[in-house]
Amino acid sequence: WLSNDRMRGIVSTKEFKKGDIIIRETPLISSQDGANVPLVLSCNMCLRPLGCVELQMDLLTGDCSPANLAPPSWKLPLELPDGKAFTTEIVPCRQSCGVTYCSKFCEENAFKSSHKLLCVGPLKGEEEPLFQFKIHAIKNNL
Repeated sequence: WLSNDRMRGIVSTKEFKKGDIIIRETPLISSQDGANVPLVLSCNMCLRPLGCVELQMDLLTGDCSPANLAPPSWKLPLELPDGKAFTTEIVPCRQSCGVTYCSKFCEENAFKSSHKLLCVGPLKGEEEPLFQFKIHAIKNNL
C-alpha cells in the first residue's frame, strides 16, 4: 500500500497469509469520543472494551453507570460466541480519578506517558485550573 496523500507506505518483500499481523504500533494519541464515554466502558490507554458483555449491555441500555464497574456476577469468566474470552479485568487509575484500564500494563504506561499530568484524582476541588480545563475540553469536545 502506498499513499500519495499522506506520503506513507508499506512495502513487503514476503507474502503474508490471511490473518497475519503485518505491523503493530502504539498510537501517538488515542481518545474515546466524549459522546461514547457513558455508553462503552473502555481502557483509557488502548481503548479495549472493559468488563463483560453483560456490563457493556447494561451501560448501553442505561441499567448501570461506569461507577458500577464489577459486581461479583460479572467476574465470572465469560466467552463470546466465537469462543474468545471477553476481558473481565478493570484496573482503576491509581489516583482514583475514575479513569479505567484493561491491565496494569496499560495503567502504568498511561501514567508514565501522560496521565500523571492530566489526572484530576489528587486535586482538592472543582475550582482547580486543571479540573476546569478538563470540563471545558469535555464540553467543547476537544
